[in-house]
Amino acid sequence: MITHATADSTDETVDTTEADTNDIENTDSTMADIDTVDSIKTHPTIPEYTSHLYSDPRVTVVTEDARAYVRRFKGKFDIIYSLSSNSWAALTSGAMSLAENYLFTTEAFKDYWEALSDSGYLSMEHQVYMPRLVTEMMNALDELGVENPTDHFAIYNLPMMRRKLMLLSKQPLTDEVRNLAYGELTEEKFNAIHLLYPAANDSLQNNLINKIVVNGWKNECDSAPIDISPVTDNRPFVAQLGLWRNLTSERMERVIPYAEFYGFPLSKMIIFIILAVVIILILPVNLLPYFTKGDKLKFAPWLYFFLIGMAYMAVEVVLIQKYGLLIGPSAYSVAVVLLTLLVASGLGSLVSKKFSAGTAFVGIILWLILDAFIFRQLIYALGDMTMIPRMIAAIVMIFPLGFFMGMPFPKGTLRVKELIDWGFAVNGAGSVLGATLVLLAAFNFGFSIALMMAAGLYLIAFLLMSARKAW
Repeated sequence: MITHATADSTDETVDTTEADTNDIENTDSTMADIDTVDSIKTHPTIPEYTSHLYSDPRVTVVTEDARAYVRRFKGKFDIIYSLSSNSWAALTSGAMSLAENYLFTTEAFKDYWEALSDSGYLSMEHQVYMPRLVTEMMNALDELGVENPTDHFAIYNLPMMRRKLMLLSKQPLTDEVRNLAYGELTEEKFNAIHLLYPAANDSLQNNLINKIVVNGWKNECDSAPIDISPVTDNRPFVAQLGLWRNLTSERMERVIPYAEFYGFPLSKMIIFIILAVVIILILPVNLLPYFTKGDKLKFAPWLYFFLIGMAYMAVEVVLIQKYGLLIGPSAYSVAVVLLTLLVASGLGSLVSKKFSAGTAFVGIILWLILDAFIFRQLIYALGDMTMIPRMIAAIVMIFPLGFFMGMPFPKGTLRVKELIDWGFAVNGAGSVLGATLVLLAAFNFGFSIALMMAAGLYLIAFLLMSARKAW
């Protein structure tokens, strides 16, 4: 995973993501494993191979999320170069398709286009996302009002490397540039590299990418083997390529590596398995005390604890993914959002007696509405700040919500008293269900609707809290 951005001559900057350093270290360790001294001598070291690039005084190495840096960089880039710029962790499990990726959204292509100089180029490679990336790139150019957008890009196939390559130019591409950009395209090199758009020959006219460009993605989505709908910053799940219509008995006869990338809905199946486990096994366990002797939770408090557990985890999962757009690296996003929510909720719980239930729930619902529909614009407005100010801005936007979210549980505890152990169990089951269901909502409708779903759960919980006789 490497993303390079080469600035124009006035800035003379090369920007590299954190993965560059990791790749160098990994390659160095691989070199160290070569068996013989002679073979080591025949292999150039990384500094030699790169002509001591990182020692060049004109080079500045920046370790930061590529999208965040492009948005806040004040100059213009002659070249933005992206090589498989995402993590390949947890591939076969389908887990990667559950994570957001803001490098490949429609809005990201707008940012890249705006960051290019008047003669700039974007070169983007990826193994599996290219049909979807073409859809997003075309949408971005249309929304930016670019005249004749199809004249500004070309898509290449690298069969021997099993990769696709996008070349996007601020100026309309000529046939000469298309044919020479990555080395001269000839019949002899056809198996190494050739054009998918414009199609290199008549036999390639029906390739998926060419059909997306010529016919539009909406006309091809029903017949495409994968999901080619464009993703956005509100729904940034580019790796969600699986389609329910591909869930057939034939496709399930054998395990296919990277099944999600071939259109099999592996991640959605994982979510439904989790839901089934919760509904079939965990929920019945939380109902067992009704069949024993002793005091029992009434239905209203049982459902109350279940709903606030669902809602809390739904909000937490969405905020972790949503604020990655502002903060940048996912590790920082997770740390900032979790720490802020936990500290704020703890403080809210501590002082919950000083606030009425109505104040707590109204505060939660109103802040969720703000987060869903207003804060997204703030995130874009604050994107040109450096890392620490962006983290502080995220804390400021999240803290009040976490503060009020810490109040519903202790308020319920005061009502049920010694039965709170049961409330804890029900709340935990609800948390698992909420964290799972919200992903389906985010995949299909985006983060804003997912947050509104959580707000709806809190509203129902408030109505249950208000029905005192039901407790």
